Amino acid sequence: MKTLSILILSIISFGCSDKIEDKSQTSQNEKGKVKVSDLSYRNMENIPSPINLNTKIVNEHKFDLEFNIKPELNALLRKVHTIELKISAGSTAEAFYHKYNFKQLHFHTPAEHSIDEVKHPMEMHLVSMKLDSLEPDLPKYLVIGVTFKEGKSNPFIESIINKVPKVSPTDFHAEGEDKHPDFSLYVDLSASPISLDDLFGDKIENHLDNLIHYKGSLTTYPYTESVEWYVLKEVVEASKEQISKMNEIMGDNSRLTQEKKHLDYGFNYLFD
Repeated sequence: MKTLSILILSIISFGCSDKIEDKSQTSQNEKGKVKVSDLSYRNMENIPSPINLNTKIVNEHKFDLEFNIKPELNALLRKVHTIELKISAGSTAEAFYHKYNFKQLHFHTPAEHSIDEVKHPMEMHLVSMKLDSLEPDLPKYLVIGVTFKEGKSNPFIESIINKVPKVSPTDFHAEGEDKHPDFSLYVDLSASPISLDDLFGDKIENHLDNLIHYKGSLTTYPYTESVEWYVLKEVVEASKEQISKMNEIMGDNSRLTQEKKHLDYGFNYLFD
């Protein structure tokens, strides 16, 4: 398993004045032995996403984290407010002794997470999930966030723009009918897949060694608070024209920055 250098947000940096009740059934003396798998997301409150990521007050740690992401993207969904690409079956992430299966990636304009108070114009989320046998009705997610800034043209983004159906949001429903938020236009890419490796010019796994990690929520409904977030510290370039085109297609589809009242104390002890 590949060992990666991960930046972990410190609980101290996001402390709040309100006392948070510890419901984890773990005694103070045992906290040094806490593993994330021992902590129920149902016991967490007020951990919404996205947030501002302050790189000046993170704690750096090394631990085992493995990604195996197949680069071939064989299907595209043009949704009302985003572009989604299906990640090939067999793509996985392993963290904290848990295995997640990647499902899809999608985009937000502008970016949802800000880094050191800087909000970039676009963000991509690679979404993986697992079902917990102890809480089968509460899916657990591991999401990789990749932010984009204006710069040189990006072949990966260009491929997506060229494959997206040329429609407007009004084309998603018949005249006189309400829009259905889950309705989408499907594009089969199996004859000419988009390669995720075009994002960086080489394997994406080669760039997943400098991440900011925190526990949060989905940024779209139902805003489930069961997400392990890994936001890439490296900011990827795409041209101003490409970012503008993506925004033209999707519109402003980002959730506002959320107040982070506290973080899971487990991260403060797990790697000491």
